[in-house]
Amino acid sequence: MDKWKPIIKNLLLAFVLVSIGYAIGKNRSVQSGNTDSNTKSGKYLRVYYTHAAVRCETCNSIEKKTRELLESRFKNELADGRIEWQVVNFQENEAFAKEFDVATSGVVAVLMDGDKVVDYERLDEVWTLLGEPPAFNAYLEKAFRKLMASGGIQ
Repeated sequence: MDKWKPIIKNLLLAFVLVSIGYAIGKNRSVQSGNTDSNTKSGKYLRVYYTHAAVRCETCNSIEKKTRELLESRFKNELADGRIEWQVVNFQENEAFAKEFDVATSGVVAVLMDGDKVVDYERLDEVWTLLGEPPAFNAYLEKAFRKLMASGGIQ
């Protein structure tokens, strides 16, 4: 039994150190909003789908339909970086929720200049327009194009 004590002790110590490292890494990821650490330069539109820890069918539909709209009508802009798509759990990222006044799942369009927010719009009508796909798409497209034009993004 005595020869097993150091082995067990070292295994437990390794487990504790790995657990602490994982917790620290997870905390930093949440604080940074799970965004890419590479800082972009110039102006671009960042479109966020915001969600809570628990996601309903409607929430998942809003995310899916928004992503589909971006991939169909803004394919080139996504490809060249003029538009960036991100999904954020606002409950795990309090700084994000506070900055954009987010308290529910939805879409937030943010005009960025490098890593600085220039302007943003919470697109809360996605909830009421989801059942009307043409109106839903027109609403989002108009908001995205308006922010891009205001930032000089062609």
